[in-house]
Amino acid sequence: MLICSIYIFKRDRRKLCALCALRFDTGRSRSATPEGETTRFLSRGKRMERWHFDPLSAALGAIAAFLLLGLVRLFRPLVARLRQGAQQAIGKATASAEQRYRQQIVAWAAEDHLLSSVAPLSEIFVPPRLIPPLPHPDPTSTLPVDRRPISLEAALSGHPRLALLGNVGSGRTTLLTYLALTYAQPRVNEPPDTASRLPIYIDLRNLTWEVEEEPEEEPEKANRRPPSPTDRLIHAALERIDGRSVYVAPLRRHLTAGTGIVLVDGWDALPDPAREQTAAWLGRLADDLPGNIWIVVAGYRGFAPLVNAGFTPICLAPWTPTQTMNLLRNVEAALSSDQESPSHDPAPLHQALKRGSTTLELTLFAWLLLQGETLPSTRGDILLKALELLLIPGGIPNEEAWLPMVTRVALGNLALTLHQEGRYEMTREEIDRAIEAALPPEGERPQKAREQIWQALTETGSILRPLGTETYTFAHPLWQALLTARQALTLSPEILTQHIDDPRWEAVVDFYAGWGPMEPVIQAWLSQPDDLWYTRLRRAAAWVAQAPTDAHWRNGVMGLLARTFLQPNIPLPIRQRLADALVHTGDPGVAYFLKQATRHALPDVRIAAVRALGHVAKEADLPAFKTALEDKDPRVQEAAVVALGTMGGQSAVHHLTLLLAQADQDLRVAAARALARCGEEGLEVLKEALKDEDLLTRRAAVYGLAEVEEPWVWERVASIAVDDPEWIVRSAAETVLEMREKRSHPVQPPLEVSEMGWLITWAAQRGETVGHGEAAFTSLLTALREGEPEVRKAAAQALGLAGKPEHASALREAMEDDDPEVAAVALEALEELCRRYDITVR
Repeated sequence: MLICSIYIFKRDRRKLCALCALRFDTGRSRSATPEGETTRFLSRGKRMERWHFDPLSAALGAIAAFLLLGLVRLFRPLVARLRQGAQQAIGKATASAEQRYRQQIVAWAAEDHLLSSVAPLSEIFVPPRLIPPLPHPDPTSTLPVDRRPISLEAALSGHPRLALLGNVGSGRTTLLTYLALTYAQPRVNEPPDTASRLPIYIDLRNLTWEVEEEPEEEPEKANRRPPSPTDRLIHAALERIDGRSVYVAPLRRHLTAGTGIVLVDGWDALPDPAREQTAAWLGRLADDLPGNIWIVVAGYRGFAPLVNAGFTPICLAPWTPTQTMNLLRNVEAALSSDQESPSHDPAPLHQALKRGSTTLELTLFAWLLLQGETLPSTRGDILLKALELLLIPGGIPNEEAWLPMVTRVALGNLALTLHQEGRYEMTREEIDRAIEAALPPEGERPQKAREQIWQALTETGSILRPLGTETYTFAHPLWQALLTARQALTLSPEILTQHIDDPRWEAVVDFYAGWGPMEPVIQAWLSQPDDLWYTRLRRAAAWVAQAPTDAHWRNGVMGLLARTFLQPNIPLPIRQRLADALVHTGDPGVAYFLKQATRHALPDVRIAAVRALGHVAKEADLPAFKTALEDKDPRVQEAAVVALGTMGGQSAVHHLTLLLAQADQDLRVAAARALARCGEEGLEVLKEALKDEDLLTRRAAVYGLAEVEEPWVWERVASIAVDDPEWIVRSAAETVLEMREKRSHPVQPPLEVSEMGWLITWAAQRGETVGHGEAAFTSLLTALREGEPEVRKAAAQALGLAGKPEHASALREAMEDDDPEVAAVALEALEELCRRYDITVR
C-alpha cells in the first residue's frame, strides 16, 4: 500500500520542511502503522506545535507518484532485457572452459558445411548407411556372410578405431562435422562433463612434422623437446577451430579419461610418406589413450597404413531412393516458412542418383530444385549454377551481373594452378593476383570490385575457407576439380592426358567429359591394359554418362562395354559390375539391350542382365521379369525376384506379393526379402502375410522381416516363435533369432592371423605350429592350397582382410579353384587386398 503523507510543521513562526514517506506494506503488525512510525520519528525532535493540510503539496506528491509508476511500467521490458543480457554475460564469463569449447565447436560446425548460409546442418542431415567389413573367417560357422548396411549408431558401438571410406563428395567430412555438432551439445539435465564424449576435430593438413636438424647448425633446436603425440593432437584440434589455450585442460582431461571422440579429416591430401607417419602417430595415440573413439575419413583405395595401425575400414553405402526423398523433404522444410509447403517432385533427384551423383551433388541439386531452378543437363553445369548462387545467397543484382563471370575466371586460374602443382592451399597474395588478373583495367572496372569479389568468396565459407594465417583452400575439393575442368577447356586435351592416371585429377576428368573434346583422352585411357575388374572400361562408361548425347566417342565406348559384358569366362561379380556400368551411362538403349541379354545362352549373362534391368525397368518391362521367373536355372529366377525388389513401385510389389503366396518355397523367401527392400508398402505386405492361413507364406514373411533391423520386428518374431500354431513357422522364427544372437558385432578389430583359433587348430592337426607376426602367413598360405574347401575359403578371406601385396598372386591362383565358392571368395578377397594397398592385378 502506497502512502503519501505530507506534514507541514511550524515552530517559532517558521515553516518546517515537508516530509514525504513512501513505503510498501509488508505485512507488519497493526501496531506498526505509518501514523505511529511518523509520530515516533517526530518525537525525537522538539515538540510539534500545530500542523495543517497543504493541498498544493499533496497534489504535487500524487502527480510525482503516478509519474514514477508510469516510468516503471514503461521501462520494465528494457530493464528485463538488460537484466537478461547481464545474466548471459555473467554466465558466459563464468562458464567452464569445457562449456565454452563445446559452444565454439557448435558454432564452428554450424558454419562448416557448404549450405550453412541456407540451412542448419542438423535440419538437413540424412543419416548414412555403412557397409561393414568382411567378417572374421571361421570354417566351422554355418552363418551366411552378412554385409548388409548398418546404422551409424551400430558402427560406433563396435571397434573404437574406424577408417570411414568414401569417394570425394560422398559426405565423409559432413558426417564428421555432424558428429562434432552432436557430441558437442550436452544432453538434457546432465552436466557437460558426463553428458557425452567430447568431440576433438582435426584436419591433418594443419599438422606439421618437424624435420630433424643438425645439432651443429641449430643447437637450441637440438636441445628442444619435441611435442608429445597428445600435445600435437590437442594443438591441431584447437587450430582447426581457432580455439584458445584455456581449452587444453578439458581436452587433455577427456583424452586421458577415454571420453573423447577424435574426428580426423584430410587424409586424402597427404602424400604417401606422410600417410605412413600419420597412421603410426594415430595408432600410438589410440594405444596410449584407451577408451576414446577414433574416426579417420579416407578414400576407397590406399588406406592400408590405417589398417596396420589398428583401424577397421567401413564404407559409406550408396544412397537409396528413400534417403534421397528424405533429403528433399529436409531441405524443403528448412527453406520453407510455410508449414504446409507443397511437395516437390523427386524424379530429377532419382535420375541423378541412377547416374551416380554424389551425396554433395544430390544435396545441391535438391537446393536448386527448391529454389525454382531448372537443372542443366550435365552435372558440371548444375554445380556451376549452385556455385553462382552461393556467391551471393540473396541473389545477384543487375548492377553486379559481372561478378559471377569474373569470379569464375579468377577461381579457375587458381584451381588449375593448384592442380598442376599438386597443392590444395593458396595464399592471400595468390588470390589477390588472380582477382586482379581477371578484372578489367582500373578505369573500366566497377568501384571496389576487388573488395566485392573477396567478400563473395569468403563471407559465407561456401567457396573459400581459411586454413591458417593468410592461407586458404577451396571449401570442398569438388569446387577445385570443377573449376580446374572448366579452365582446362582453354588448354589442349593432350595436356589432360598427362594426368589421367593421377588420382588427384580423377574428378577433373569426370567434369571435363561433360564439356571438352574427350577423343584424345579416351584413346589414351583405353590404350593401356585394363585390370581384372575392367576399371578403365567402367570409368570410361562413367564419362559417357556425363558427355553430350551427340559426342561421337560415346558409341565406341558403349559398344566396347556391351561386347565385354557378353564375353564368356568372366566371373559373375565382375560381369555384374559391367552390367551396372551400362545402367549408369543413362543411355536410352540400355534397357532394350538388357532385355535381350536375359535370353542369352550363358546363365551368368542372364543373371547379371536381369539384376541390372531392375534399376532401369518400367512397368512395360515386367514381361522380361516374367520370362526370367520361368528360367530353368534357379539362380536366374532368384535374380528376377531381387530385380523386382530393386525396381520397387506398386507393380513390382504386386508381383512380389503374388510370388510370396504362390511360388515354391525358396522363391517365396526371396520374394519376402525383396519386399523388405520396397519401403513401407513392402513392409505392410509382410505384416499382413504373418496372418495368412498358408504356413509357407507366414514362414517366408518371417525371413523377410528379419532383413529389417527394427526393434518391433524382433519382438514380433519372438512372439511367433512361441505362438504360431505350425512348428515349421516357429522353427523359422527360432532360426532367425538364433542367427541374430550368434552373429558377432559387424565392426570388429583388424584381424590378427597368428591369433585365429581355427588356423592354430588346423595346423596342430598336421603336427605344425602357427608362427607369430609375419611367420603366421606361412601356415595361412598352406591352408589356402591344401585345406578342405571350408578351410580354403577361410584362408582366402583372411588374406583379404590381413594379407600383404605379395599375397595377391596366391589369391589370383585361388580364383581358379575347383570349388566355385572358394573361387568366389578368393575374388572378393583379392579385390579387398588391392583396394587396401592400391595395387593393380590383371
